[in-house]
Amino acid sequence: MGWYSLCVLLTALASISIVSAQVTGSEPTECASPPIVANAAVSTTGETEGSTAVYVCSSGYEPSGSMEKVCRAGSWSASGPEPKCTQSKCPSPQRVSGGSYRSVTGSYTVGSLVTYTCYSGYKLAENLTNSITCQTDKTWTQPLPVCNRKDCGAVKEIEGGKKPSYTETTYNSRATFECIEGYNLYYNGVAVRTPTRSVGCGSSGSWGKLPECRPKDCGYPSKMSNAQRFTEGKHLFGQSVYYECNHGYEMIGNATITCKATGWTRKPSCVRAKCYDPPTVDNGSLSKLSRVNTYTSTNSYICHKGYDLIGPKTVSCQADGTWSQPPVCSIVNCRTPPQIHFGTHSWDLTTYNSYAAYACDEGYKLIGVSQVMCQSDGTWAQEPKCEIPPGSEKDPETAPQTANDGQQMASLTHSPALTGLAIACALFAVVTLLALMAIVYKMFFADKATKLFSHTSFKSGEDTVDSNI
Repeated sequence: MGWYSLCVLLTALASISIVSAQVTGSEPTECASPPIVANAAVSTTGETEGSTAVYVCSSGYEPSGSMEKVCRAGSWSASGPEPKCTQSKCPSPQRVSGGSYRSVTGSYTVGSLVTYTCYSGYKLAENLTNSITCQTDKTWTQPLPVCNRKDCGAVKEIEGGKKPSYTETTYNSRATFECIEGYNLYYNGVAVRTPTRSVGCGSSGSWGKLPECRPKDCGYPSKMSNAQRFTEGKHLFGQSVYYECNHGYEMIGNATITCKATGWTRKPSCVRAKCYDPPTVDNGSLSKLSRVNTYTSTNSYICHKGYDLIGPKTVSCQADGTWSQPPVCSIVNCRTPPQIHFGTHSWDLTTYNSYAAYACDEGYKLIGVSQVMCQSDGTWAQEPKCEIPPGSEKDPETAPQTANDGQQMASLTHSPALTGLAIACALFAVVTLLALMAIVYKMFFADKATKLFSHTSFKSGEDTVDSNI
């Protein structure tokens, strides 16, 4: 049965039900929807007399009062106090060493967030969060945050100095420095009068400014073309300067120069990065060749006939001396060859220069070529046609009708699709007839039947009926 037939049937049944309901009687007393309780869900067994409504508090809330109501005389009533859901609360959070906490919401109810802050010189332990949350079981999430003293790490040794002396490397620890013979101790550019100087591990997690043991000063090193220079403080004996070539340049020589007794060591140089011959592309060739293959140089490619270029047509010499990804020349694909009426076709491949073979059904003549080629533009050459030769048995103007023609017509009448359509139409006619009968009855006979059964002569058992009814 189709959707339309089903809709008509349901509409007719609904109309009959409405007529029946108007004749038969009244509805039972019902309660309205049960009242809403904040932070609770309600489920009912119905809305008629004696039905129950049960309230369940949401997660993180605790029930109080009567959580069940009953439909009585058109309203919902509870056997005790009105149901209520109040938010659960967690105890005060635990304190941590080296830090403090505060409530984001100002309370410790379920879902409340408490954040911990480490004191200056302390930091939150790795793999831990700085907050806890009050859970529905009135406990705080675990584990608690941990505040550890910041660690400044090993103390860096200074040129011309002895190994620093220290016992710990955490916040508030101190390290003592002393120069070797022949060097003088400086701090903040000022000579230190005592033989030692101590430095503390600060609240930021790093050691304070380290003192210096100054020997010979080589002076500021000169700049270098196409490079960046990185230096550390003053340029004293044993210190180094690091050079880094600009993007697209290669370094020749040592990137680091050092201050020696005779001055700075030999500086490096930066030359433009060079690429080797550009990569070859199968079924393609270079259409534009750069004279010099250095950084930012480009070369262009073109594909052979019957091939499509996939990707960018140019390659660039990159800063690391390699070429960017070259394109790919993919053979043209014509996809499935077109079909023809009253004929068949076959093929092995659908790519450029491939052929599709065509043949006509028996009794038809091939008009055109029997083999069609996939062209370089991705289309097939014009396909042939299959036509009925004039005067043949298949010519509808000259061929007589055969018994097979009658069989084809008979097969259409026995088609499952047509059979289903006939059944659907029959059902639609029946439903329509029932609906019309109900309407006619209501319009012409309903009032007369009521008068007939309520007439006084009928009630007294007489056989006569008023002709005016």
